[in-house]
Amino acid sequence: MRVMRLLVIWYVLGGLLVLGLGACGDARPNAANSPSPSSSASPGATVTSTHDNVVATRRFSRWLLHAIPMPRSAREWSHSPTPRYRHASIGIGPSDPALTRTTWWTVSLSRTALGSWLRTHTPHGLRTESGSGGSLMSSGVWEVDQDFHAPSTAAHTKGWVNFAFMEHGDGLVVRVDTFVGARFARTVLVPNDTTSVTIRRTEQSLEPHARPHTTVRTITDARAVASLVKVINGLPGAMTTQFVTPCPATMKQTSYSMIFATPHGSYVGTLPTTNCWPRLTLTHNGAKAGPRLDPGELFTKTTDHYLE
Repeated sequence: MRVMRLLVIWYVLGGLLVLGLGACGDARPNAANSPSPSSSASPGATVTSTHDNVVATRRFSRWLLHAIPMPRSAREWSHSPTPRYRHASIGIGPSDPALTRTTWWTVSLSRTALGSWLRTHTPHGLRTESGSGGSLMSSGVWEVDQDFHAPSTAAHTKGWVNFAFMEHGDGLVVRVDTFVGARFARTVLVPNDTTSVTIRRTEQSLEPHARPHTTVRTITDARAVASLVKVINGLPGAMTTQFVTPCPATMKQTSYSMIFATPHGSYVGTLPTTNCWPRLTLTHNGAKAGPRLDPGELFTKTTDHYLE
């Protein structure tokens, strides 16, 4: 799912400024996508570190910058040929600014012709973002923003490449920016011999004098328990850096937890909020176990399914 401009562009839209954590890794240039080690990893298992993820994400961001080839007649620049494109006008996230890559081009094509070129030269692993590519008036100048994205992995968040272009001389000037973030590596997994899972959801209206509403269910069916263990163990690590973005105001807070009863003690996955790229914390017998995790949409959807 694309993080739409009204949520992630780095200018204030009147929402609540928060800190978010995201993630990073890749599929194209041999990113570190090895399964996360469990608390009792089998001998010889491949262990991927957070450093591996950062290195893989840097490599992926470099690939992303030139993943879509420009026409042979295009000229690449090490700096912006026009003052307008010296600074980025947008940001897409969650992503890590330190991993953003930028380049500039001049090309002898019309806006329509370049947009068509980009769409027809998109490599495997990148997809055109629906709804992008239209012309818009900005500060008295007609400009086109066209976005492409690659899926997130265990090593990195969803990767984005943005092409912003406008008329310049007899052709166009193009600014290309990449957006992605590296993830923490998983170091702890919930054991497969879990015997039961207790799911809890608490909804709290922010209206004055409102009382919280909590729904709880304990699951002992072996198949359902195994499915829930697979969900928690399939979550990737959160992004390694803070992501600052304006978020829309909300009138309700919802928190979730999954409590896994195992012969090795209790593992608890806690999501304190669902607003603005939250992070999930995993604990083992009350102590923090591994890095924070990215719940995506799967964690809350799964929990809601079992509580309906």
